Amino acid sequence: MDKYSTLLLEKLSKSAESSIVIDVQPLFLDHTMNTSLEFLGIQEAGDIEVTTGVKEPRFPKAVETAQMAMVRRTICGLYWLYDTTSFRHACQLCRAVVRSSVDRAVLRAEAPSEKKRSGRATSLLDELTVYTKDTDRLTSMALDLMLAGRDTSAAFLSFVIYYLARHPSAYARLRCAVESDFGTAANPEEVTFEKLKSCHYLQWVMHETLRLQPSTPLGIKEAVRDTTLPRGGGPDGMLPIAVPKVCSSFQMSNKDMTLLISCLKGTEILYNFHLMHRDTEYWGADVEEWRPARFSRRKLGKDYLPFNGGPR
Repeated sequence: MDKYSTLLLEKLSKSAESSIVIDVQPLFLDHTMNTSLEFLGIQEAGDIEVTTGVKEPRFPKAVETAQMAMVRRTICGLYWLYDTTSFRHACQLCRAVVRSSVDRAVLRAEAPSEKKRSGRATSLLDELTVYTKDTDRLTSMALDLMLAGRDTSAAFLSFVIYYLARHPSAYARLRCAVESDFGTAANPEEVTFEKLKSCHYLQWVMHETLRLQPSTPLGIKEAVRDTTLPRGGGPDGMLPIAVPKVCSSFQMSNKDMTLLISCLKGTEILYNFHLMHRDTEYWGADVEEWRPARFSRRKLGKDYLPFNGGPR
């Protein structure tokens, strides 16, 4: 992972030396793509020549093509209406690249000599083969994890830079904290998970950025059986509530609630973290202000869910 971080810092340093304005998000997307692939143990395909004559990596280009097509499908509503040749080819390439790495991981897992040689997995794919050797399932799992690790991390890094650029005092404090715990570029120190967790101001900066710009701003759950939500009903909103499938706002008594409960199975419930993280009841009057120090004495709870909550 260090080589990708070094490469990213070199690109940023060159841009700073030339005093030009740059868009950091593409750099972060490249960085998180590389780290996700290495973490998973996926070997990327070769380059592809685009219309400009410049060669670009095949796999990231295919990922972006497939993602943009999926966005258009979502906007259309009837997703099957949008089905282009480029979309199909991009999906085929993505699955082929990941599948080849999955096949190698399964072969390594089934080789007795490999098990004896090493007692621990060298990548996440190697670890996943302990639980299943179904190549189709592993391919889907790897693609899911890769996309989750790429886009969310790149967006998060972009927002961190956005806020630090607008709060120079916070940037100066964060730099001092990082140099104190991890050294400087000229004299770096070892970076461990324990040291990352104990670098408090770094944690506060990350928490506050994710509070205002959660990686998962919306959540949707579907009721798998007839049930109620624990709160939201009654005059004070503290009673249980049932949400019928076809009704956006309603009032009911406890007796009515019992009658409507049969409508709840299959109902989709949408909850908004973006709004919840801006609720003055939990976060105070300065809720719109980016202030990392608010986490100095705050224990994380259910009012802070930037990546959703509950077991995975």
